[in-house]
Amino acid sequence: MPLATLSIQPEPLPEPGRYRFRLQGVVDVDAVPALAPLYELPAEVEVELDFAQVQRVNSMGLAQLLKLFEHWQGKGIAIRVANANRMTAMLFKMTGLDRFLSSASEARPAKAAPAREPRAEDKRRFALQGVLDIDAVTVLEPMYQVPAESEVELDFAQVQRVNSMGLAQLLKLFEHWRQQRVRIRVSNVNRMTAMLFKMTGLDRFLVAESAPQAVLAVNGGVATRTTPVAPAPPPRPQPPAGSAALYWQVHMPSSQQLNGWYFFNTYLQRQLARTARLEIADSLLSGRDKPQHLPDFVYTKPFDAVRLITRHGFQALARSSNQSDEVTILARAEDARTTLSEFAGGRVAATAPDNFVYLLGRYLLDEAGLPSGSLGYQFAGHEIKAVQMLLKGEADLLFMHSESFQRLSGMTRRLLRELDHSEAQFAFHLWCLAPQRADLADPLRELLLTMQDQEQGRKVLAELGYTGWMEPVPEDIAMLERIYTLYGEAG
Repeated sequence: MPLATLSIQPEPLPEPGRYRFRLQGVVDVDAVPALAPLYELPAEVEVELDFAQVQRVNSMGLAQLLKLFEHWQGKGIAIRVANANRMTAMLFKMTGLDRFLSSASEARPAKAAPAREPRAEDKRRFALQGVLDIDAVTVLEPMYQVPAESEVELDFAQVQRVNSMGLAQLLKLFEHWRQQRVRIRVSNVNRMTAMLFKMTGLDRFLVAESAPQAVLAVNGGVATRTTPVAPAPPPRPQPPAGSAALYWQVHMPSSQQLNGWYFFNTYLQRQLARTARLEIADSLLSGRDKPQHLPDFVYTKPFDAVRLITRHGFQALARSSNQSDEVTILARAEDARTTLSEFAGGRVAATAPDNFVYLLGRYLLDEAGLPSGSLGYQFAGHEIKAVQMLLKGEADLLFMHSESFQRLSGMTRRLLRELDHSEAQFAFHLWCLAPQRADLADPLRELLLTMQDQEQGRKVLAELGYTGWMEPVPEDIAMLERIYTLYGEAG
């Protein structure tokens, strides 16, 4: 089915103060005109958006929805989403858009009367200890019994880490407490957790007053065994700024692209009329995350790109026009288990814990009803090593970059069985340029964006499995940074 530009059709409802809109097509950067009239809805109403006929939502579309939802929140509009498919629902959770939504059974929010000041005997303090993740559900359960109109302080001094699933559990608890008119305060929150509270909107539940004692141990966390990876070789001496030679690196989405990248290096030298020295990198920033050790130019995975942009001043020049980073979850072909839910308590092989493919794999497990925090994770440092771990029986499941899986030999693929895969079309490898080489931004951008128009360029692209490059828009980068801040940097 061809992709269609977004259109929005209002559907009349008999109840006053309620609106329903049916969305059709693709929610992307071109959705701006279709969404514009929705900013004019009156305050204090209820809106339902029907996603049944939405074909796709990408990062730019999510950015547009975020702006709209923030505007509606400011006007006191209750927001509901109906008939969103699994992938769209997952992206809503990943980006925090679901925090704007009312539950299906929730009525239009009423204006609450001012809460009375809690008495001393109504004040409670809980000291949290350990990791706040999916396994914290049962430990948090008794806190739902806190009396209405009391005051609670959560002390985070001994919390080791808070991940996305832990934030989701806190959100549920805070929403329950808000309905019970419980005043909430947190103390001793570290910088990263405080940032996550702001990014996810959890801080909107909090009050600033102090409060007084029970101890709550949050005993969760992922059982992780990391497979040792050989240390990266010493970094090559970097040329002084302004040197003619261009030192660049590539973090290959697939090991099958190796020859193609050397062809690309030859093409790059001819087009720029300067020496270009290529380094194939397994882990771009592992052990070498220092400005003087970074390349001039790099094609790298999403989270590495965000780190380069936010920490080292790199600029994003281009991304693939037909590829995104997706995950395929695999088991051994002879494994009798056929659904993800049957792998409870199992072991998962993956390349590294700080990449988007790993994050998507965790989300697919959670969406399938298998809590990802209940499994053990083993990180091989390289996809082929991770495949070998699965085939040797050292792991039960494998998170693999979907493109790499498709490029495996037929013999290897026959030894594997696909259980699930993502179609998020949300993250992508990026071409990034170092700030000391800003003078090359225009020629490199032009070289990349016009490759498909050159005969030799098309041959190189075909060798890599790409159709061309496109310039990322600010919404692309902003949403990728949002995901990285929420999960990649904190996890």
